[in-house]
Amino acid sequence: MTILPPKNISDDRAAETAEASLSTPDCFNKMGQEELMALLDNLKHQTQSLSSSPRKILLNHALEMGQLFLSNLLEIDFHQHLYQQAKLHNEGLVGQLTLIFKMLAVSNPPSQSMDNVSDTSSDPSEADVFHDLQQNIDPQIKVSVSDTLNTPSITPPVFQSCDEAIPQPHSTDMTEFTYNNDHEAPNLDVYFFSAFRVYRDGELIDRLSKSRAKQLLKYLILNRTKAIPREVLMDRFWPDHDQNSARNNLNVAVYCLRQALRSQQSNFTHILFKDGCYYINHSLIIKVDTEIFEQHVKTGERLEALCYTAEAIEEYKKAAELYQDEFLAEDLYDDWSLELREHYKFIYVKLLGKLSKFYYQQHALEECIAVNRKIISVEVGDEHAHRRLMECFARLNQRHLALRQYQTVTEVLTKEFDLKPSQETVALYKLIKAQQICEKDEEEQYC
Repeated sequence: MTILPPKNISDDRAAETAEASLSTPDCFNKMGQEELMALLDNLKHQTQSLSSSPRKILLNHALEMGQLFLSNLLEIDFHQHLYQQAKLHNEGLVGQLTLIFKMLAVSNPPSQSMDNVSDTSSDPSEADVFHDLQQNIDPQIKVSVSDTLNTPSITPPVFQSCDEAIPQPHSTDMTEFTYNNDHEAPNLDVYFFSAFRVYRDGELIDRLSKSRAKQLLKYLILNRTKAIPREVLMDRFWPDHDQNSARNNLNVAVYCLRQALRSQQSNFTHILFKDGCYYINHSLIIKVDTEIFEQHVKTGERLEALCYTAEAIEEYKKAAELYQDEFLAEDLYDDWSLELREHYKFIYVKLLGKLSKFYYQQHALEECIAVNRKIISVEVGDEHAHRRLMECFARLNQRHLALRQYQTVTEVLTKEFDLKPSQETVALYKLIKAQQICEKDEEEQYC
């Protein structure tokens, strides 16, 4: 469905290209909202390149209808949120009414009003019990009638011309609700190490393409403890667009994201909007690999401080298993993820160093070699890891591999950093070289 901008072609060819793209009756129903936005942008470009003709009038009308169609999709999404909001309001009211009547059944308050509690004819102990009960009930069942009955007004979008920007969905605050039963709240398992992946209740969400909706989800999950102002998102993801264009793109990205996250069995709203800010629904049960990674590392550090070395090593191993690749390896050129990528890489290399030290002390040399190879795969110039490999090879009587490792680190330091090996690395090389010579001399004498 992609329509390419015309390059030095006639009006007839440009019109034919646009006309052919719109010839399928259900073409709009089969494309995503972002693809529809791209289609409308290309149609607008082609329309501007045409001279005045009946076909240009038809293309202008098609462009206007396409904009209305996209806006209507956003309206549908908005009304679905309103329906879910009213439904959850109703569930909350039912629960509160049930609580009230249960309390009425067991409280049996005095018949007279509280204004007459001081009357000597009443039972003081009964009045005190009722007063205490009332004090405990009020904060639990009190509901703001204005909040409950406040139904936002809805004004349908109005287009003055085909050039008018697609209007933003209504900015009515979407109140967040918590599900009464924990099993009703969806679960999301999110993976940032290596390729970004999201699982909803154990099922991979494969509708997240390489789009702004996907980037938006990454950003919202990483910042899910706070609400992100709409303007911040517009500036971060569409810095080169004007305000109307950026807002339209944000609306479409949020719409696509909600559609991708929503399951067929539930209308749960994952992305909420309130007071001009977007945020992740706090009712979601979210597990993020980077956070679990850091939890294992912190637990290992606490155990290590208490001298529970073996238990600490197990925590470090669990953390290392989670680090499949760099943080958001698919977004190496995005500035906003660079700082976090370096942060997690530093932690990973540090914990691998702890594992290396432990394995070396326990004479688990094969495991030590494997760990240090992981270190230099991330930090090629880590001399300590190269030296540890040389030491392991030497202890395994594989001095030729130790000497080869020295040549490797020398080449890496020269090529990547224009440096020479440190004195410590050179000294280790000379020691292993001398041991190799001595070993050869002993073999020759024996022979």
